[in-house]
Amino acid sequence: MRLLACGLGLDPIHGDLDVTLTLFGLANDWLPAAVEAMTAALSDVDWAGQTGLFAPRADILGRRLTETTGIAPPPPAESFSLDFVSPLALTGADPREKPASLFTGFGLRLEALARWHDVSLGEAVGRPALAELARTLEFRFGDCDSVRWTRGSKRQDRSIPMLGIVGRLEIGGQGTSMGDAGAMLAMGATCHMGADTAFGCGRYALGLTALPGTGE
Repeated sequence: MRLLACGLGLDPIHGDLDVTLTLFGLANDWLPAAVEAMTAALSDVDWAGQTGLFAPRADILGRRLTETTGIAPPPPAESFSLDFVSPLALTGADPREKPASLFTGFGLRLEALARWHDVSLGEAVGRPALAELARTLEFRFGDCDSVRWTRGSKRQDRSIPMLGIVGRLEIGGQGTSMGDAGAMLAMGATCHMGADTAFGCGRYALGLTALPGTGE
């Protein structure tokens, strides 16, 4: 059985940790099993790791399920801002060096996730269309910090080095392309961007700069 999840979200709230697992479409058929597996996994985490610090046993205070149907596209905008709250990674490269590749891979991943809803996003997210769209967009990274960490792999019995950046990415453009990009970015805010999303990477908060005269 293969279970496809968009990745993890971790949010500290008043001294507790809110852990989110998001499933899409057909993967929700295994939702009860996913909830139990997530609960068991959180109870088995070595929270102290190699820090040598004392970490008390984690207690599960509660569980909740939220169902969302549809994602509303954002209003017309001059540009969009992505504030990454978990590291943005790109396999084999620094995302700042290949933003167009980052964006096209992002679109292809959205289409793959759409298949789990038994639908398709259409030709707009085909590789040629995405490459053309990326050429019309401007990518501007703000102050970003590089982040390095390691994750353990029980299957491979080794530690795997990880690398990403945190900071802001602004995406602007001309004409109707921003409408297409905005709809994609709204969907991406639920399923992250870049590589290693299954480990929680590439999570962002989406903002926008309104078009002059729109009043947004």
